[in-house]
Amino acid sequence: MYNIARTVLSNIYRPLAITAAPARDVPVATFLGIAGGFVVPSVLMFIPFASFDLRQKLTALWQPSPVYVGILTAGVLQYTRRSRTASNTEPITLPKNKQNQKQHQQEKRQRLVSVYNLGFAATTLGHWLAVYNVLEDPNLSLSRVFLPSIAPRSEQSNGILNFLQWDMGLYVASAAVHGLQSILEFRARGYVTTSQAISAALSFLFGHAVVGPAAAQIGLSVWKERLLLNMGI
Repeated sequence: MYNIARTVLSNIYRPLAITAAPARDVPVATFLGIAGGFVVPSVLMFIPFASFDLRQKLTALWQPSPVYVGILTAGVLQYTRRSRTASNTEPITLPKNKQNQKQHQQEKRQRLVSVYNLGFAATTLGHWLAVYNVLEDPNLSLSRVFLPSIAPRSEQSNGILNFLQWDMGLYVASAAVHGLQSILEFRARGYVTTSQAISAALSFLFGHAVVGPAAAQIGLSVWKERLLLNMGI
């Protein structure tokens, strides 16, 4: 719902905003939030534990992972900022001129790209681990695990699994549309050529299958941040 709403509203009220690079604490807090709130629950969910009840609990634990990410990120950010304020070891200084301000901005983006690269590696590993576990089990197939069933409810062997598949499928589809819209916005602003935009869109869509939806989204963010870095924005 968030991705769909943001895509629609950004087209109605204003073009997609390109936010400024975050402060030094934000990339670290974001990485820890994603690692603890999304990567860890995702890996636990796909570990083939013998206990069916435990697997169900881990699946339920994974569902509100976006909430975990937000809480952990905000908590870490609040902690680091309070620690810095209390110790007062890094006083805030304003750039003396626009050149220094631009240099600070570039350094922030570089740190953000480094955090994105770590997230890309972690989510790609999680996706490959999940695919490997499915391929190793003779009773499973990629289509049965990842694609939701359109059969009537009475004919479904696992209604909860089908609900989760539809839930994840809708999320991936909405996130993909939002990602494509951001590429289109970059083209409209003149940041990339038409051929570059098409290449980025195809790589983004193809990446959903190769490295997984989460890694594809992070990879798109890396592409955009590096593009802005090269342009000096």
